[in-house]
Amino acid sequence: MARKATAVFAAVALALALVSCTQQAQTSASGESKPYGSPWVSSVFAGNLPSEAPDAADDLYLHYAYDYAAAHQDASYASVADDAQGELQAAVTAVVKDESVASPELEQLRILYGQAADVDAREAAGAEELKPYLRAVLDAQSLDELEAVLLSDGFPFSPWIETTASAPDMKSAMCVAVMPRMLFTDAESDAAVYQDPGDEETRAAHELMLADKRTLVEADLVLLSLAEDADRAAETAGRMFELERGYGKDEDPEKYRDAGYGAEARAVQFLTFDELAAACPNFPVRGTLAKLGEDAGEGAVVMYPEWLASFNGIWTEENFELLRTMTAVKVLRECSDFVAPSYYADARAATGQEEPTADGLAWAACDKPETFSQLLGETYVERGLGEGAQEELERLANGLIDSYIELVEETPWLEAESREAVIDKIDNMALNVLRPDGGYFDYGGLKLTPSAEGGTLLGNYLALKAYNDRLEAALIGQPARASATWLYIRPTVQNCFYEPVSNSINVFPGYVTGAAYAEGMTSEELLAGMGFAMGHEISHAFDYSGSQFDAYGRPDPVFADADVQEFTAIRQRIAERYSTFEVLPGTFVDGEDVSVEATADLCGLQAVLAHARTIEGFDREEFFGRFARSWAAVYSPDYAGLLLADAHAPANLRVDASAQMLDGFYETYGAAEGDDMYLAPESRVAMWGKASGSE
Repeated sequence: MARKATAVFAAVALALALVSCTQQAQTSASGESKPYGSPWVSSVFAGNLPSEAPDAADDLYLHYAYDYAAAHQDASYASVADDAQGELQAAVTAVVKDESVASPELEQLRILYGQAADVDAREAAGAEELKPYLRAVLDAQSLDELEAVLLSDGFPFSPWIETTASAPDMKSAMCVAVMPRMLFTDAESDAAVYQDPGDEETRAAHELMLADKRTLVEADLVLLSLAEDADRAAETAGRMFELERGYGKDEDPEKYRDAGYGAEARAVQFLTFDELAAACPNFPVRGTLAKLGEDAGEGAVVMYPEWLASFNGIWTEENFELLRTMTAVKVLRECSDFVAPSYYADARAATGQEEPTADGLAWAACDKPETFSQLLGETYVERGLGEGAQEELERLANGLIDSYIELVEETPWLEAESREAVIDKIDNMALNVLRPDGGYFDYGGLKLTPSAEGGTLLGNYLALKAYNDRLEAALIGQPARASATWLYIRPTVQNCFYEPVSNSINVFPGYVTGAAYAEGMTSEELLAGMGFAMGHEISHAFDYSGSQFDAYGRPDPVFADADVQEFTAIRQRIAERYSTFEVLPGTFVDGEDVSVEATADLCGLQAVLAHARTIEGFDREEFFGRFARSWAAVYSPDYAGLLLADAHAPANLRVDASAQMLDGFYETYGAAEGDDMYLAPESRVAMWGKASGSE
């Protein structure tokens, strides 16, 4: 079980809290004013654009991204990748509205879509249909009574325990994965906000990062009449967060990384149901699983089992009143896309969100794992992409895997035992390209109720949720499914990732938009977009985290003990290189934080260029041009803090710092000593191949 965290640029406040940089110029010894930072290290920031595009040998990224950067200098943030994010939604919405495109599944989707888009009907309905569930929670007078509500068949919510079908490894049967679900955040994805950083500046940054979530929770408290005004809502929200903080403040996922090579894989454990209950005896975990129909099999997968024990510590009678309030808020929060939109108008305004359109409201209701996100993704693949897209991308992925194996076979530092394990892992890698292993969910048995027959938006949401729960529960006890993450991460999101437990590459439909793929692309364009993305993700199988799992997702490192030292030394050299990048005066990249993604960038580029050797007449200059343009972005310097908090390096460094490691860059552009991007051969680093810098 794994999740992928992505940079959320809506949290502008975090960036402003971490770094407040003004646009300033450095002055050379001759008195000539020049842009701040190194010649190419800072080229992604607005206000740092030279009068003309630099030579590729001086800044490969900006040589090709210059026109985009020049056109977006006034934007606080812009990127080619984000420009394409609405393509899937636009394509699928057009299909939904085209009644000539018919299927039983689309008919069901149109019912929910139409009800969610009917703003007048939603305003008239308010939240009346939801109130009995909320009242059942708020009428509880003790923790026992609250648990009785949570476990009752008539209460269709599981607000405290998140479950999904998963597998401990690919040799096992599917089982249930269990994780406590908190109100503001979860230790797995946002552990930093639970920690005490020891300084006021970072505490303030954490508070700002939570500001939007707090605003929404405060709106829920007022709507529930649990707070009579904004001040009281803020005070109550603060107390609830402090209670939640007790769940995560002592747990830090980074400790697994710091515990030494091999420890991280042990964070994912399989527990019997008895062990699960013993880890969290205060909360009725087993009863919750039985209610959901997910108590089949022999046990559950749990990530970071100690979090169950920590959650157990807050589920006590002493905290009952806050737990009751949080439960009601969590139910309302889950259903916020199915009640009157005006309820959250003030909260949207406070968090800088635009007033949603009817189509926007409808998409938000339909694009959920509990509703139709799988059908939306499948519809885009079948009707929004070219007919041969899936076949072409699967063929590309298989070609890259072949080239990766060749690189591994040429790598001198690998001992025979490690080389065999690495190749075995590549050979067994599952490719979930545009579709999940086992197929998308079958909605053929779904029957929603149209408004004309008395159906309601919330009623149909609950029916859909129950239907999807049954489909997931039916997978438990079946052979391991390499696409389990498709069950709880929407395939409509712009995501392409490697998942170690299933040893799988996952290319979501939401990622395959014009920025990365279009029908009729040249080989150079295809490799620069989707090819690089896939090569990057294959590389994650052998990064510091992924390499701790074997070909079947078991916690058995692929590198033999004799090779671990060399592997970690290469990673450290990459980290040290990135730590030298001063993107703004006094502001450096944290090489350790970006080293995993930077290594995957470098290895992915190696794999793509190795595959290019099999293509007759391949134009490497066209490839590098498309590659650089696909990462075009512009940031205000005020975004530096948020940008550098990401596990990925800034876009320009992902291009330039990777390319300057490879001989192919020098051969293509004649870069030599004296050019800004030149790096001496002995300083170039590569994970795979005959020698550092080779591809």
